[in-house]
Amino acid sequence: MGNEAALRSGRTMAAVAAALLLLGCQSISTPPGEARVDPDLRIHQLRTLWEVAPDHISARNPKEVQEQVPSKAAIRAQAEALLFHYPRHVPTLLFTAVLAYEAGEPREAEQRLDDLLALEPSHPEAAVLRSRIALEDGNTPFATRLLTDQIRMRPDHAGLREAAAAAYYVAGDIPAAVEALDGAERLGAPTWRVAYHRGVLAEANGDESGARTHYETALAGKPGWDLPRQRLEGLGVVEPAKELGSVDPSYPPAAPPLPR
Repeated sequence: MGNEAALRSGRTMAAVAAALLLLGCQSISTPPGEARVDPDLRIHQLRTLWEVAPDHISARNPKEVQEQVPSKAAIRAQAEALLFHYPRHVPTLLFTAVLAYEAGEPREAEQRLDDLLALEPSHPEAAVLRSRIALEDGNTPFATRLLTDQIRMRPDHAGLREAAAAAYYVAGDIPAAVEALDGAERLGAPTWRVAYHRGVLAEANGDESGARTHYETALAGKPGWDLPRQRLEGLGVVEPAKELGSVDPSYPPAAPPLPR
């Protein structure tokens, strides 16, 4: 266990060191309004630090992490400050939108995404998250229109078609959802995730046997994933787990991963 902890700490510190060196002399504390700040480099630094930052600084974190890694709250504040000085910077708009959504602030995320899409009308990652917010608000027609327009501009993007499958599913148009999912699979969407989606659609069609097969395929492709296991529990295939791991709520599609 000691060696594993040391290895994890070493990897964390390596990531921290890389992030802190990304801007060279541009320290993370450099005021974003200074002309020498490159917003592309700074948002790259903030994204990298976010990936290794603890949710809260505590005595359980390695001493080096406590000393060198800002908290997630501090990183978000830096991103918001960067956006204040560069309100038309698309990567910062997306990053702050994702952070707002993950913090339970959908209206803030929605505004950032709308601003982003006004600047860059074809942006699949922003559109997927914006459509998810619309679906959660019950505004399925908006989500469907948005994704249809995005697919027209980027017909090669698998994630847009997965999101469209979710929107059609919520709208009750199962054939359209299946067609969108078929397109996502052809474009390279992860097999385990496609299998889960197909299970959901099979259930909607009353095909419990087919749903079980798809959920088992998804679970085999991503062991420990909660969603297919929960569906199998509902179908009486597996015993309810006493404790479930982290959930990846990707149907409808989750917020896009923080961009690299």
